[in-house]
Amino acid sequence: MMNQLDEERQRDLKAHIYEDKSYRWRWRITSGNGRTIAISPMGYARKEDCKETLDLVLSLDLKDLV
Repeated sequence: MMNQLDEERQRDLKAHIYEDKSYRWRWRITSGNGRTIAISPMGYARKEDCKETLDLVLSLDLKDLV
């Protein structure tokens, strides 16, 4: 279960999906101060696959991250 500080931090996250130079879809998560805190480990041929992975990452509790 997330505490209030974790919930506030998670609300400050912004998710971005973009097409890279190789025409592959990637995601990036930024914090409230604009810093990149996570990026997709690979490019995806289908935007839908990229979004599914991003949704999975965003569903994780912050306390689960090391």
